[in-house]
Amino acid sequence: MGNKTSRALRKIKSLNTRNSDRIKTDQNESDESKKGLNEMPLEVLKMICVNLEPVEVMKIRYVNRKIAKVAFQYLCKSIHLKYTESSYERFLRIALNPTYSQQVKTISFDGDVFDDVDPFIWTRYIEPVDANNSETTQSLEAYGTNSYEGPLEINRAHVLYQEYCANQKQLQQHNFFAEELTVAMTRLPNLKSLYMTRFGSLDSYETEVQQFLEVTFPESVSYYDDEVTQTLLSAVENACQTQGRILALVSEFDTAYDNVWEIVDGNSVETGDAGAGA
Repeated sequence: MGNKTSRALRKIKSLNTRNSDRIKTDQNESDESKKGLNEMPLEVLKMICVNLEPVEVMKIRYVNRKIAKVAFQYLCKSIHLKYTESSYERFLRIALNPTYSQQVKTISFDGDVFDDVDPFIWTRYIEPVDANNSETTQSLEAYGTNSYEGPLEINRAHVLYQEYCANQKQLQQHNFFAEELTVAMTRLPNLKSLYMTRFGSLDSYETEVQQFLEVTFPESVSYYDDEVTQTLLSAVENACQTQGRILALVSEFDTAYDNVWEIVDGNSVETGDAGAGA
């Protein structure tokens, strides 16, 4: 009995020693990693931050104060306004923050909206990625009828579609926060460009659905919403007037494609070239 106990104790001691060595090694590697970041030139750190997603930039700021200061410049550099109430509210909080607002240089926004249609009509929009997948095709044809017994993924996709529609309606009911946007845009002194993604809502929805269902959607699913575009353009133009700047259309205005506007100094653009072109 004593020998067994001794062997067990030696084994535990051996395991503890190996675990301790492994922890020290991991700690050393972590310290070396932090040391390497600390010794990097500012130019290199900036190059790293440029290629990171906002979530990754947020994480890297926790390394130390030096990196936090550099990474902060890229945290709110580009803002994407999704066609949702929560997205606009987040943007307003950033714009009204005296520190974050100084970093915003580009705003992109979704320019399309969905029709809240019933399940039967909704299935007419969907196209299976694999045309030979008869199971998916038959399930789509049956969805929205009393006889539907197909995959739960199809119902999940339709529920997600309804959520998109509900979020878009909420934003419309708030009139896209038009008054708040007008004030917010005046707080962005370094804003340089405005970008409309014509199929932003559709692309986001399709990407989410394709994570669990192999289908695609035609562009006709969503339609261009002139109201959201005009609300944002009006807010930016009002801000430009108070700042002596001009909102100039870069790409030819066409509701079938994405559009880009640049904000330039009023003295650098001739009168005939100015204006949003909407």
